[in-house]
Formats: sequence, structure tokens, C-alpha cells
Amino acid sequence: LGLLDRFDAWPVVLSSGAVCGLASGLALLPMKIMSGHSPEGAAQGALIGVMVRMFLTLAGAAAILSLSPWRLEAVAGWTIGWYLLMLSVEVGLIVRYFHAAYQSTHTTEGSVCSAR
Repeated sequence: LGLLDRFDAWPVVLSSGAVCGLASGLALLPMKIMSGHSPEGAAQGALIGVMVRMFLTLAGAAAILSLSPWRLEAVAGWTIGWYLLMLSVEVGLIVRYFHAAYQSTHTTEGSVCSAR
């Protein structure tokens, strides 16, 4: 507990985490919106989400740097760490969605349907 008392980078950790969390949440919206059309639309939405996440993360990190006295190394390090964590969660959600979509369109009562 003494180590956490001396850890004065909590504002950097929390602000970087908030930026990456918000960017990841907003990056899932294009896939969610486009998934109503087809799995192919969801794939396009996921690609759009990648660009949204990267842009918002970079813009948020730039805003943190310009509005705060923290060093570049601290902001970049924590932002990269949170980005990778949120990316792994997001990829897991996307893989689950596509796996479920594939299963629902290609199997019926345990047998494989013919290709469309």
C-alpha cells in the first residue's frame, strides 16, 4: 500500500484509460449499426471502427499532452497500454459476433447448409 501512496501518476493513468475506453466504445458503434444489414456490413463497420479508434486515441492523447504538465513518455506509455488492453477486448467481442453470425447462417440442426 505504501507503493500506491507514492504513485503520483494516477491522473495520467485515469485520463489515458478514459480516452482509450471512450475510443473503443465509439469504435464498436459502426459495426453495431452496419451489422443489421449483413455480416459483410459488420465487417466493413469493424474496419471503420479501427480508424475511429485510432483517430480518437491519437486526438485524446494529443489533448492530454497539450492540456497537462505530464511528460510525453508517461502519456504515451499509459495510452499504449490502455489501447492494447481495449483492443484485445474489442477483438474478442468482434470474433464472438462473427463466430455467432457464421454459425447462424451456415448450420441448421447440426448439418452444414449448401453455399449461397
